Amino acid sequence: MSIYNPLQHAGLDWVIQAALLAVILLVLAGLAVRRSLAASGGGVLPDQGITVRNMIEAILEGLTSLAHQIIGHDYKRFVPLVASIFFFILISNLLGLIPADVTVKAGDALVDGLVRLLIDMRHEARQARDWARADAIRDRLAGLGVALEDGAEGTRWRLSRQD
Repeated sequence: MSIYNPLQHAGLDWVIQAALLAVILLVLAGLAVRRSLAASGGGVLPDQGITVRNMIEAILEGLTSLAHQIIGHDYKRFVPLVASIFFFILISNLLGLIPADVTVKAGDALVDGLVRLLIDMRHEARQARDWARADAIRDRLAGLGVALEDGAEGTRWRLSRQD
């Protein structure tokens, strides 16, 4: 399950959903900074320890330094654009790279179907006495971490390693 599923039924494309989420997160971060600035001390001194504010400031400092090195003296014009694109890509990747179901289970229908197809192709090669092709299929599956076990009731498979 993805965090985008509830809005998919509303007809919103995932790109629009990601953009909306990025805008919401940036507005919330802006409100947090505004609240921090309104507090005593005015946010002039950095927070103690590792905070979201300190991390964002470090990222912006790095982007500013990189922009100054690449663009030159006129870099301040482009920093807001570069930072916006950076944070949009960062948030989109973080949301897309952490799916709800991270692992593929051995009983998954798609994986099982594909492995069964290869097992059937190997069986056909063995019936045709094409030993090289049958061995090649077995070796390729073994290289992917799929162990084949030939028995009286047919060939069974299992995952031999977890990456």
